[in-house]
Amino acid sequence: NEPAIGFYKSLGAEPMDEWTVFRLDDEALAQFGATSDVRVPIPKLHTPRLTLRPGTLADAPRITELLQEPRIEANLAGLPWPYTLEDARAHMAYVGKKADELDWLIEHSEHGVIGSIHMSVNRRHLGGYLGFWLGKDYWGQGFMAEAVRSVIEYGFDELGLARVGAEHYTHNPASGRAMEKAGMICEGTRRAAYRKKDVQLDAVVYGLARVDYAR
Repeated sequence: NEPAIGFYKSLGAEPMDEWTVFRLDDEALAQFGATSDVRVPIPKLHTPRLTLRPGTLADAPRITELLQEPRIEANLAGLPWPYTLEDARAHMAYVGKKADELDWLIEHSEHGVIGSIHMSVNRRHLGGYLGFWLGKDYWGQGFMAEAVRSVIEYGFDELGLARVGAEHYTHNPASGRAMEKAGMICEGTRRAAYRKKDVQLDAVVYGLARVDYAR
């Protein structure tokens, strides 16, 4: 890229020839994920129709396939786009590396993996924050409400949380309906809460406190 090199030199910049870039991908990345440090156990959760389980590198092709739907990307913050197999492998390589970041794949007995759900845990404040997505062929069938309810129950019953919360962009009311079916309560809207593709988006806040869950 001679124009770029010339531009930097015109500023008086010197090339840093002693710097070397290293890249880990494909089989090397898979091997790293399989052999690196001990992972935090993530339990399997079961609902009447679903199994929630930690993912592995073998799930990367299916996740990549599901995340080709642009409407899923439009509803998520921080998802690489276009989403590639390398993105899925990189994510799977780090699942279970942090005790307070819990990732489950949502698996159906007939359809296989159909989506994912994540919970970040704040031990200090006894809170959990959810994020989730579902493959487009499985929308409108109540699967996400089942998965959300299962993770909420795990958070309260097993982790001793006091609250579980989540948000969705206002252009994605289906997520709100899933949270309501799972027992969560709409708590209001945060105006211009997130910036995505140079647009400020409002976020609708949902939550469920243990005292309400127990009733």
